[in-house]
Amino acid sequence: MNASTDALKRARSLKYGLPIMLLVVGFLLSKNAYTYYRDHGQMAEGVVLMALGVGMLFSFRWARWLAMGGCFLVIVLCCAYPMYVIHGQPFGPFERPVHQALFYGIFVFVFGALAYKVLSYLRSEMGRQQYSAKDDAYSSGVVVSAALWGAGLWAVMNMQPAAAQKVAAAPASAAALADLEIHDLCLDGDALVMARVTNRGSGGGGEQYHLTFTNLEFRGGLGVSIGKVPMPGSTALVALDRAMHPEEEGPATLVVQTQLDPANRVPETDKRNNTRQFELHFDGYFLRGLPQCRPASIDKVIGIQ
Repeated sequence: MNASTDALKRARSLKYGLPIMLLVVGFLLSKNAYTYYRDHGQMAEGVVLMALGVGMLFSFRWARWLAMGGCFLVIVLCCAYPMYVIHGQPFGPFERPVHQALFYGIFVFVFGALAYKVLSYLRSEMGRQQYSAKDDAYSSGVVVSAALWGAGLWAVMNMQPAAAQKVAAAPASAAALADLEIHDLCLDGDALVMARVTNRGSGGGGEQYHLTFTNLEFRGGLGVSIGKVPMPGSTALVALDRAMHPEEEGPATLVVQTQLDPANRVPETDKRNNTRQFELHFDGYFLRGLPQCRPASIDKVIGIQ
């Protein structure tokens, strides 16, 4: 009796918890894509997740079929993660790549376990009864659904590069384009690092872009700031983050990789100068050697983390 009650509780949590989670994640994904990126592919992903959440909430058969394929694909990707870490370099210039790999590995394990639980429930007798589905005598339907998910994700991931190639291939006379470049880094106060971003092009002005940079506190990972394209020939300050060394004694150097507009949202005449590398020198906790930012007529654009 207790085992049966526990099974019913787990089934109820999957029946209502998973659709609600899909609805929330899909809404946030679409909202973020519309607000910051204007990314139609990411917006489509959010809409699909919300539609899947509604379908599972009302126990539609097509929703069960799609959910099984998605769970199967997640399990396959989670099983492939160790090989990806061994043979690839997925984490960029982190200070402690092993710790970063283990950190991501925890999330991979959690998502893989959740996908396995959901797939097991959907293929169980209780799951088939909920969706009024026939007995699954073979697994080809799950593989086809997973292949559909994979094809859709591949199309979305390759959507933006195709658009970027189209912008790059456009004739120079079609429109006046911006040309963003980080001139240098400067210090506001004692620890706030800011980037001086110059628009060397003949167009643009006011569009939002993202600026990614190496974490400035030796913790690994990347930080993200949002800026606005300066008017042609002008410079704007973009706040990155506070820089501080975790140890009190001894000098230290941090290599900071910066990249302007990593998602290629701003059409530019030249994207090759969007990536730069800087060295920050610390004496104990504090940063040394960076010039103070000029407070005069340069508009400050506060970054968000």
